[in-house]
Amino acid sequence: MKRLLGFALFFLLLGTAFGEAEDENIVYREAIANARKNGFGDLEIDNLHGTISRRLKNVFELGGLPEGPGNFDELTNGAKTRAIIVGKDADGKQYLRMRLRDGFSYSSTEFPSQYVFRAHCYLYPGPEGTMDKIVFQFYRISYSGSQYIRDLRRYIHPEPKDVAQAEGKPIGAELQLLNNSNLKVEYYEALSTVPPKWEGPDGVPKGTLEWTPISQITLNSPTEKTPIPYPKQVQIIFNYKKLLRQVERILARVEKTKRLDRDQALEKVIDYNGSSF
Repeated sequence: MKRLLGFALFFLLLGTAFGEAEDENIVYREAIANARKNGFGDLEIDNLHGTISRRLKNVFELGGLPEGPGNFDELTNGAKTRAIIVGKDADGKQYLRMRLRDGFSYSSTEFPSQYVFRAHCYLYPGPEGTMDKIVFQFYRISYSGSQYIRDLRRYIHPEPKDVAQAEGKPIGAELQLLNNSNLKVEYYEALSTVPPKWEGPDGVPKGTLEWTPISQITLNSPTEKTPIPYPKQVQIIFNYKKLLRQVERILARVEKTKRLDRDQALEKVIDYNGSSF
């Protein structure tokens, strides 16, 4: 009798465990379906798009930014490397390019390799303090072994808007979020024997590339019968958000510096002792 009760309790607990697991699976599947349906909308991304757009507009209005794609001597003289420049791409669209970081890196995923890397961001201003496009790019050149390889990774958001417009709205207000489905990730690669026609004079890939990507992934393409795995989609959004935070911090420093420079210049002009004239 005791043995029968024991078996009954075991199967009851087993059934309960399976039931809970099934409930968790249902909740997880619903979360995935909702995220994909809403285009991975994220309030922080909307807020960052809005803040970056406003800062970008202010930086352009304050002026004093170096123009052009840079010079070749920036490749060999780090002191001449410019952190921020403005220019126009091959399509005639204006951009602000900022350096995120550069230096040396080391990888041992397949076999030990050393790289020189350069990370930049292109911000394309739009009308009335908006942005038309944002491009993050990570350029690496291996210099170990008998033949080096160039590879480039890009995050491209074709419509970095602040749809939510949450600033000034009460907490808990219903918000519409930007659909980020068209966020793209691209990968390029070429051997050292291929002339890098996609580079500018300063060795940085141009805003518009003459280079065909080896692979191109759209975050949440509605035409794809089999979407990319959900954890990878979440990772793409997470990486993009981290990059936006970094750009916002850099632009905040640039804007502050530009305002201080302007105020100092004005002070130099108007600060005088009338009795000395």
